[in-house]
Amino acid sequence: MRVLLVILIGLISLNSLAQSSKEIIKVIDDLTMNWDQQVQKLQTYSGMREYCRSREMRSNTISLVNDIHHYHLLLYLSVKEKYEENKDMEAFAALKDIERLEVEYTTTGFLDFLHKECTTVNNIEKKLKSAKNKSVEKDIIKMEKELVRYVSQVTAQIDLIDEHAHHIPDL
Repeated sequence: MRVLLVILIGLISLNSLAQSSKEIIKVIDDLTMNWDQQVQKLQTYSGMREYCRSREMRSNTISLVNDIHHYHLLLYLSVKEKYEENKDMEAFAALKDIERLEVEYTTTGFLDFLHKECTTVNNIEKKLKSAKNKSVEKDIIKMEKELVRYVSQVTAQIDLIDEHAHHIPDL
């Protein structure tokens, strides 16, 4: 009787884990779409200016980044369990990509990058107010190139993780 109870509890736990993994993947899909929309703004001078000036936009962006990292951690735990069960290579690749995102593109690192870019926006604004606005266009182009490069790298990692989540069998 005890063995049957343990098996039944194990099956219920396994079923709820599988269901929660599917829910996690759905949330990650939604977060990825939200990220793609948000970074369109962050890749331009005007979008960064809005980010730097708008408490609401900063709050929404920070919340989105925190949610992405949180759900990637939940996905990581589900994928790790899957990998330990059957050494699935797609699961292994997903684990490595999630680890890369969490190490190379931490929330703190991303926010530090945005803070640095806000400093650049402030410097450009100061130049615009003075007579030195000839070099402002070059500053804006340089800043936008940095934004596109950094945000594109983060986006590629987020998209890759989302893609892995859909290719791991029985996750």
